[in-house]
Amino acid sequence: MRLNGLFIGKIARYSCGKTSFLSAMKGREVESLEITHQGIVGNEIADTIHHGGANKAVFAYDVESYAQWRKCLGLKIPYGGMGENLLLEEVKAGDLCVGDRLCFENGVILEISMPRVQCFKIPSLYPSPQDKNALAKFLFETGCVGFYLRVIQGGRIQKDSAICLESAQDSTTLQCAHQTYKNPSKESLQALLANPKLAQEFKRNVELRLRTRESSLLDWQLSRS
Repeated sequence: MRLNGLFIGKIARYSCGKTSFLSAMKGREVESLEITHQGIVGNEIADTIHHGGANKAVFAYDVESYAQWRKCLGLKIPYGGMGENLLLEEVKAGDLCVGDRLCFENGVILEISMPRVQCFKIPSLYPSPQDKNALAKFLFETGCVGFYLRVIQGGRIQKDSAICLESAQDSTTLQCAHQTYKNPSKESLQALLANPKLAQEFKRNVELRLRTRESSLLDWQLSRS
């Protein structure tokens, strides 16, 4: 695993048909990041209700996931466009586990807390010509959604910083966690609830989907423009 790029978000207003919203998803590449327990210095967040906080201090995406939906959908979104702060290569995000730690050479330690729960802004920002919700549907079906990390030890990382992966014991892969969110059951929910490293926010999302018996993208996660 190695870093491909570092990004910070800046809030801007976007319009898609009749929809207008603020977003910091289209990130700007930087050479270094100063990371604190509450997030990244200089990284703006448009929706602080659903993004940011201790369990969502840092967002990561992988080059492999970009490659998958670029090949299947033909959308040429530049790196940084999914809102990630860390872009990783030589790793498949779905194979990582909740509780795995990314240990950087200067002492910064980040711990995987949850997969990303899909935001309605993705299809609004990146509509496909054939189906404006194609990217949202693809991410939901494949689990190429990226993941959040909490900060165990803060500090500054550089674009060329080396990373060592410290694997969690007896944990849940991000792909498995996403599949439970996608198709929740009482049994799979109980397994997630028992995982102390999985963010409470994600557990609540799975519980909500189970109560409403949803097995597809929710209305608010789709572009209506």
